[in-house]
Amino acid sequence: LMAGVTRAEAFFSFNSGDVQYGIEADRRSKILKAYVRNTYTYHLNEIFATIVNEYTDWERPVQHPINIRDETLEALSDAQVVAPAAQTVDLHSADHRNSYLYVF
Repeated sequence: LMAGVTRAEAFFSFNSGDVQYGIEADRRSKILKAYVRNTYTYHLNEIFATIVNEYTDWERPVQHPINIRDETLEALSDAQVVAPAAQTVDLHSADHRNSYLYVF
């Protein structure tokens, strides 16, 4: 089994304006809250806060819309594509030696 991922797996989540100009923090919150609400049942606020915390570059004094877009893209890509692909390859490797995961 060979599975692969790219840097921007969840690019489809954004419209052309978001891609070109970035997104503000309130739009990021709406996107991530919708994802959390549609994916999880319990502890929604805690999960949302954890995602924002982990995918925010706190060393930047000002959050630019392009950076917010990129951080949101990374969070959605990891959750929707990267984690399931890694889990699939990991489970497959338990029974088969030839299991590969690549990042492009």
